[in-house]
Amino acid sequence: MEPTRPTKPQDQPNSRLRTGELIITASIGAYYAARWASEAGKGIGWDQQNYHFYNVYAWLSGRMDYHIAPAGMHSWLSPILYVPHYWLINHFSPLVAGATFAAWAGLNFGLIYALARLALQNCSRSSAAIIALICGLVGCLDPLFVGELGSTDADGIVSLPVLAGLCAICWAGWHDRSEKQRNVAYASAGVFLGMAAGLKWTCFVYAVAATLALVVLWRVMQMDRRRFLWFAAGGILGYLPAGGYWNWLLWTRYGNPILPFWNDRFHSPWAKAIDFRDMRFIPQTIESAISYPFQWFVGLHPTSEGEFRLATFAFLSILIPLIAAVLLGQAISRPWRNRAARQESSLTVARQPLWFLLTFAVFSYILWMRLFSIQRYLIPLALIAGLLIWLSLDYLIQWKAAKIVAFLILSGFSIYWMQMENQSWRVPYGTTWFGLKIPNEVLTPGTLYIMLGPGPMGYVVPFLPESSRTVRLIDATIPEDGTQTEPARRAAEILGQHAGPMRSLSVAVLTEDDYAYMRRFGLTLDQAACKQFRSDLDQFTSCPITRQAASAIEGTTP
Repeated sequence: MEPTRPTKPQDQPNSRLRTGELIITASIGAYYAARWASEAGKGIGWDQQNYHFYNVYAWLSGRMDYHIAPAGMHSWLSPILYVPHYWLINHFSPLVAGATFAAWAGLNFGLIYALARLALQNCSRSSAAIIALICGLVGCLDPLFVGELGSTDADGIVSLPVLAGLCAICWAGWHDRSEKQRNVAYASAGVFLGMAAGLKWTCFVYAVAATLALVVLWRVMQMDRRRFLWFAAGGILGYLPAGGYWNWLLWTRYGNPILPFWNDRFHSPWAKAIDFRDMRFIPQTIESAISYPFQWFVGLHPTSEGEFRLATFAFLSILIPLIAAVLLGQAISRPWRNRAARQESSLTVARQPLWFLLTFAVFSYILWMRLFSIQRYLIPLALIAGLLIWLSLDYLIQWKAAKIVAFLILSGFSIYWMQMENQSWRVPYGTTWFGLKIPNEVLTPGTLYIMLGPGPMGYVVPFLPESSRTVRLIDATIPEDGTQTEPARRAAEILGQHAGPMRSLSVAVLTEDDYAYMRRFGLTLDQAACKQFRSDLDQFTSCPITRQAASAIEGTTP
């Protein structure tokens, strides 16, 4: 008998994910993300100009009701997620702040790697590591994820607890886990997913999708009532500190725990009685919904205002239906069942993570499309698109060499084909984050600023004199048709009682709607004495405002 050839370490079956692997891959992701953002320039997006910065300031300074909706309907969105961004902007140079934002998001690379390693249980450590690295690269080159790096758009931040939750569920599926370890893992998964939903409500999509996947795959995941209760309890515990607290604050102060959304049901007096969800991108037909991934493939952007190009979801839109077709064949034909058994032995991915991640992806995508269809809210799912491609190929192709070649081809093409949104909103870092240069004439203490016209302006408010106050005349909170809301009542009261100077504040040419607001509240604009000033992205105009006779002011009574 020939002597047995010593087994090389890299040929050993995949074993536990080592902490060092996670640290190294997360550090690599953080480094390259920070480097990219440092070279790309400072990213000041529309939402940061409108509410990311202002909402944190208003909450921490206790001025949520002092200023009248400077960020419009967004003035009531939770600021908790953006507190670190606010602190970094106020205490560090723009370059350090931007690089830190990006590095934080870059940690996703380590979590994608970890998730792939936890799933790839039936192949060697070296093969699992290489495949996991490719999955991380494909995921982190999602155009919307890259486009957000270095900005306060936090879809690439809330993806961290989403991916951590998926890792915990896949970790629980390893065969050598004790019952206590599985319970802790499911509880941790719930905490992470609940935390993500609490920090940004759009992540409810992923918390609900994971829950549905566990229920649908109850037997496959070897779930029982105790494990599911641990998962549910963890979800509640993770949600309460951020989401629960903010729901309670909005409910007790404003009568709607998710203000301004679903106000057609809660009827808070602080906003119009409508649902403020952005419905622009939701598909109107099944055909349109099915076509979205293929539209992204050719560079169309029905789910985003900016252009981008993306191949991964088009590939998955073909691969996942193929898996469904195979499953259907197995259900109606015994020969297919025999073939399935042969395929099962060729899988590199363990059965539980294979079906859980694919089912989670399907539910996430359907919920996202039904509720939002806004591309950047899909970032947590886009980050694992490379892994989903491998899972699909692993199930559909029996021969290892063939599945590896197919994976390399699809991954390479996805990386080559990716095209980001236009980054015209990025500017050189400079010495201050917003680059505001407000003239002294505009900064008179005790001034009441009337914010007019469209465009995001909330970020200016923290830089105005502390004794000043702002009133935003915008239809979302002070309806043009005269409907009496609480902001409209308070605006009329403030405008009628203010004894100090008043000035307008705008970033766009005023329209007839703006002048109608002026007439409604008995105000006159002195255009001859207007002052202009700039930030890095905007040019502001501020003009003195005088008040007409008190009897001319409309809406002074509730």
